[in-house]
Amino acid sequence: KPFVSLVLDASPLFQSLEGISRLADKFYTVPEVVQEIRSSKHREQLANNIYFDLQVREPSAVDMKAVVEFAKKTGDYASLSAPDMKILALTYALEREAKGIDHLHTEPASARGEDTSAEPLSVDSDAVTEQMQSLSLNKADKPKAPARAPVDFDDGWITPSNVAKKNAEFGFNRVVDSSQDKIAVACATGDFAVQNVILQIGLNLADFNGSLIKKVQTSVLRCYSCYHIMTRTDRKFCSECGHSTITRVSASVGEDGELQVHLSKHYKLNLRGTRYSMPKPKGGHKHTNLVVREDQKEYRRGIRAAKARAKNNGPGVFDVDYIP
Repeated sequence: KPFVSLVLDASPLFQSLEGISRLADKFYTVPEVVQEIRSSKHREQLANNIYFDLQVREPSAVDMKAVVEFAKKTGDYASLSAPDMKILALTYALEREAKGIDHLHTEPASARGEDTSAEPLSVDSDAVTEQMQSLSLNKADKPKAPARAPVDFDDGWITPSNVAKKNAEFGFNRVVDSSQDKIAVACATGDFAVQNVILQIGLNLADFNGSLIKKVQTSVLRCYSCYHIMTRTDRKFCSECGHSTITRVSASVGEDGELQVHLSKHYKLNLRGTRYSMPKPKGGHKHTNLVVREDQKEYRRGIRAAKARAKNNGPGVFDVDYIP
């Protein structure tokens, strides 16, 4: 088993409990996670300790304060629920008891980074002009076409011979080698905000197959007006400038906990609606005025109406309280 202690949230408990039991010697969670399990089969298996003994434990106030302050610095505090904060605090507490907290970070990667802004360079314009005038153009030889390399059509497939290489490329390393020392504490979660805080603070993050995750692939929202990054992907307007100029881009969180946004150099902005002037707003009950700001009364009215419909119709098929 690769781990000594493994902290679980609700996501891995919805998987095969028999497979989860092979990952660690001890398993921990918080009371709120146990209450989220609706399946009678899973609840019976956990209650009778059929596959493993799941220890339910409340984190201390000191550990909660430490992870709350760190989550506020990373900007993930608004995306974390109370059970998520307790999962983080419990992982932090077990790591403190096992190895101490001297190796953990107290500041996010963006705050720890040094200022790499360079001083402006002074350029002599006269010297540059003289160098440009002294240039001479010579006819270059026509470049030869490079020889076409043989194509291996099996390169894209994942086979038993290259699975280790592909695992390394995808950002996680297997830790099931018996010669390796067991990892003292790790956390298995499917929530991106929790994963981001775990990597940035320096804790161990595991997936549901017993692998250490070194890099998390996800998508974020980026405003191309003020370049603000938002991890909540359900927003329609920028939380910084308020404009509806946000687009979804891919991002990754590395082993050092730093968020890296991957932008396409061939991306073109959608200029729809910028050719003609906006129509004048119209009154009446059935008007269709354009919504351009989050604080616009039409948008606020639509949000309230959607919440009222959801409350009257009851839980939907995608809600955790839905019973068919």
